[in-house]
Amino acid sequence: MPSILLVELPLELREKISTSDESSVPIFDHRTNARRPVLRQADLQVVSSPPGLASLAESRPSRSSAASLIKDLSRSGVGFYFHEQLFPSEQVTIKLHNHLIQAVVVRCRYLGHRCFEIGAVVHSVHAEG
Repeated sequence: MPSILLVELPLELREKISTSDESSVPIFDHRTNARRPVLRQADLQVVSSPPGLASLAESRPSRSSAASLIKDLSRSGVGFYFHEQLFPSEQVTIKLHNHLIQAVVVRCRYLGHRCFEIGAVVHSVHAEG
């Protein structure tokens, strides 16, 4: 059963997303691995935090999965919106459809109350059996 989406997208971002059409966004960009817009809900679990963030990890409500909103995806990275701040080098597992994506957070940007834009490097993708 999917988790409840806790992200609160700012009004401007919601409007931009509602007026954009995935099929009209060009996939081509100047990166080695082009980003593909996705905009799908996925379950995210923080698997591990670096030793310096141990107290933060303990203060989180639980290590169970929470819903995130996947923004874009490429062969080497994933961008998503999440309701709480994640820190560089935190390892996450994202369940998107029937795939498990193992990734490491590289950046996190505050967009508004309960909304952070997060970028992560994909380390592996596995089909769920």
